[in-house]
Amino acid sequence: MPQHHWQEVGGHLCDPVDPRDYDAQSSAVEAQLALLPPRRNHWRTDQPGVAEQVDLRAFLGFSDPDGGRCSAAALVVVALFQYFQRRVRQVDEAYSAAFLQSIADRYAATPEEAISLRTMFKVAAQYGLLPQRRGPDGLRNDPEEAFLYASCERPSQLVYFHPTANDLDAWVRLHGVRLFLQAGFPLVAVADLARVELRPRAELRSSPATSVLRSVVIAGYDDAGDEEGEPRGALLVTPLLGIEWGHAGYGWMPYTATLEGALQDVWTMFCPEWVGGGLMHPLTMQHDFRARPR
Repeated sequence: MPQHHWQEVGGHLCDPVDPRDYDAQSSAVEAQLALLPPRRNHWRTDQPGVAEQVDLRAFLGFSDPDGGRCSAAALVVVALFQYFQRRVRQVDEAYSAAFLQSIADRYAATPEEAISLRTMFKVAAQYGLLPQRRGPDGLRNDPEEAFLYASCERPSQLVYFHPTANDLDAWVRLHGVRLFLQAGFPLVAVADLARVELRPRAELRSSPATSVLRSVVIAGYDDAGDEEGEPRGALLVTPLLGIEWGHAGYGWMPYTATLEGALQDVWTMFCPEWVGGGLMHPLTMQHDFRARPR
């Protein structure tokens, strides 16, 4: 199978694997996910534990009050946070991606250095997110900073993690993404937009092209057309470029493209404040990601 060659494009950085990262089976994450109810029993007969289609777009939006002045990594982390706030807490609040970016920039060695998803999550967990209505776009090293920090919303015990360990088979990692989506968890990742299909779902095809890397939100999947041993479904993704991009802001990344490495550095987040809203335990019925799905 051809391998995808990664390079940094347009400031979107795909982090190397770090053994210190949490995944869904890390003890700190397991303790949080244990607060969720088991998933409902509406499984497929040919592959127990996975629904054929999932679509989480209802709680995602394209509002960008920061006017495109920050990285895609900041936008997708804020979008993920807003999703859980809307779905579980019924809080329809816009949060400042520019404020998150301004803090993350202080971690960079140079002003031009790209900020990874891991760093964005670290900043969100440590400092919280600032409601857009609370103040200016970013930090200016003035006395107002203390007010902005105090205005941030900091969910208690927030954890950010990979849905599966990064050293697993690509099919198993894809299966883990689908399990989390079915449980109500959107995910974020670095994707090659050249492999995202913008045509209607029924015409889905995949062909390599020049890499265009960008952080995206994974909002669902469709297994239509799966064949044993060669999955032909696709993940529903959005780069948060507005409703003019793709089909109302979304496109489809074929499973074949993800298995070839066109989707990397996959993350999601959770905290005890987000118990409810229909979220389910993603690993119920299938705890062992090391067994290849059949």
